[in-house]
Amino acid sequence: MRCSKINTHSAISHTAPSRGQGPDQTDGQVDGQAADQLTDLADDQVADQAMVESGARGKALRVRRDIVSGQIMEEADLIRFVLAPDGTIVPDLNAKLPGRGIWVAAKREAVNIASAKGLFSRGAKAKASAGPDLADQIEQLLRAKLLELLGLALRSGQLETGFDKVRAMITAQPPAWRVAASEAARDGRNKIRMASKAAWNATPLIGCFNAAELGAALGRDDVTHAAMHEGQLAQRFEREALRLKGFTDLLPAGWTTESEDFELWRGNIVKDSNEIEHY
Repeated sequence: MRCSKINTHSAISHTAPSRGQGPDQTDGQVDGQAADQLTDLADDQVADQAMVESGARGKALRVRRDIVSGQIMEEADLIRFVLAPDGTIVPDLNAKLPGRGIWVAAKREAVNIASAKGLFSRGAKAKASAGPDLADQIEQLLRAKLLELLGLALRSGQLETGFDKVRAMITAQPPAWRVAASEAARDGRNKIRMASKAAWNATPLIGCFNAAELGAALGRDDVTHAAMHEGQLAQRFEREALRLKGFTDLLPAGWTTESEDFELWRGNIVKDSNEIEHY
């Protein structure tokens, strides 16, 4: 998770302490509603400051406060929720549904804590009901979104499928993401992995879908190997894949070398991000 480095004290200290106080209230007697308003205003100021200060090479980042940890984080590392008319908490992966947004880190543990401790009600400022399977719902929604993006990539010419086409592609250009069915044979995986690593060092791989799931998403019977070209679709795919990683493993158990490569790739991404921040 990427957390913005900002001065929250300076943002909060500019909030008027008398906001919401009545004539009979002292500084230490601000009522609950006024305190909530004060917190909302402070959050907005902190977020505005973070968007100005955290932009890579001048581009403002969209940030929000995680209701579990209280940290200001990039939206890409969070899940947005809204309160439905019946009081049910609804995941809003695209962050477009109307209503007050409630943001939680894209991790199964964070969602479970928010549900168990009633933090959704606090964030919504109303009674809210979060089902015990909320984290499972998010996992399934993210899986469906990734399969949808793979289909879109194929239709737009941004995805190669099949062992031979994938190997040819990765020797000519770095793949944004590689895809292998969860039942893909080790020999085939290793050949593609070694060809990619020899040319481009570690590249990200996702293997949490089986061949039938991939085939259904791509209009084929079964798909075992695929690779995505770099571009905006790949960026969207990466965001959703990394959010899914907070809810389930992206690689099957036993894929040790692939897991090591993935962590190496993640480390390089974090390093590059830090270098950009200090650019």
